Amino acid sequence: MKKLVLLAALASPLAFAGPYIEYKNNVSFQDFDNLGSFDETKGTLRVGTSIGKNFYVEYGRFGNGLDFDTGDSAEAGYKFSVGNFKVKGKVESSKVDEWNHKLETEVRYTFW
Repeated sequence: MKKLVLLAALASPLAFAGPYIEYKNNVSFQDFDNLGSFDETKGTLRVGTSIGKNFYVEYGRFGNGLDFDTGDSAEAGYKFSVGNFKVKGKVESSKVDEWNHKLETEVRYTFW
């Protein structure tokens, strides 16, 4: 039993790569010559952590520009490779009054 506890204690720091903070900014537009102002963009600020080499989770707030007062934001994702295939995916959620979710999956095949 002592060996199992020691093994778990030594493996735990390897499983969690450490916390990080991420800022993301999105802008929607129709014409390249009219992007609008920075205050009209959507900014997201999240704290996250990597779990092993292939998984991550994040949680934070979003709003206009640098005002993160509109609602909550969360994301969880994964990535792995099998041969020449690379698969990535994530679920991204945001909440103002109710949670809304978006699921994204990418599959890439590399020829060489």
